[in-house]
Amino acid sequence: MKKKCTEQSSLMTFRNSIRLLFVFSFFFLPEMSERFLGVEIEFENEYIVLLFILLFGTFWCGWFCPFGNVQHLAAIVGKKYFPRLQVTIPKPYDSILRYAKYLFLAMFLYVFITGAYGYFDDHIQMYTSTWYSYLYLQFKKPWAIMIIALFIPRFFCKYLCYQKAGYQIINRLFPLLSIRREPETCLSCDVCTKNCPMDIEIAKKETISGGECVGCLSCVDSSGCPSTPSSLYLSWLGIRVSPLALSITVVTLYVITTAILIFGFNSVH
Repeated sequence: MKKKCTEQSSLMTFRNSIRLLFVFSFFFLPEMSERFLGVEIEFENEYIVLLFILLFGTFWCGWFCPFGNVQHLAAIVGKKYFPRLQVTIPKPYDSILRYAKYLFLAMFLYVFITGAYGYFDDHIQMYTSTWYSYLYLQFKKPWAIMIIALFIPRFFCKYLCYQKAGYQIINRLFPLLSIRREPETCLSCDVCTKNCPMDIEIAKKETISGGECVGCLSCVDSSGCPSTPSSLYLSWLGIRVSPLALSITVVTLYVITTAILIFGFNSVH
């Protein structure tokens, strides 16, 4: 049975609000908190990020990542104001280019090992240690990402993010969170595929866990799949869960865990 989809659900409204909040926190919160509270608050601690990637897949990429959120906002502007300038990489080339982020992952692993830099240390020291890592840093500037994402949506996630490559490997080894599709009720309308910012052919898969997925949950949203009941659902530890309930839980846990680390760490120093 086909259902009428609403323009925007509670899940998407909540997600977009969180995205805006984390974009604000990335650009303004550290300086503001340092000035008024005497504590630099930054909601991107690598220990916590890896913990949540392990427990909740690539949810962090689609909801919290400042670079992912900047690309999302830029893509909206690009599609609205520059529709004729949108670039679609032909599929054969796109498939090859997506392996580039694994090459960057190997490159930075080499830098970590040879330069004795720790992943949890100051990343700027690692980025400026070699000419090629410094060149990569220039492409990771928020303004550069925003400009390119106006015309090539999610290009950084697809082709350049070595951290995303690492997260994909982790999620292949520990597929705790997954998106499931039930072929019996699927209408083969490809709405889920069209809604995917990473261009994953969701309508042709039965399980998506990590991989190119950024965990935005657009495909499992009630306004996404037109079949009733929805052919797509979210599974955590093999249990079917509500996308909205899981999202609220993950966001709450992330903020609380980060706050404990920030204020707890500063209270003992």
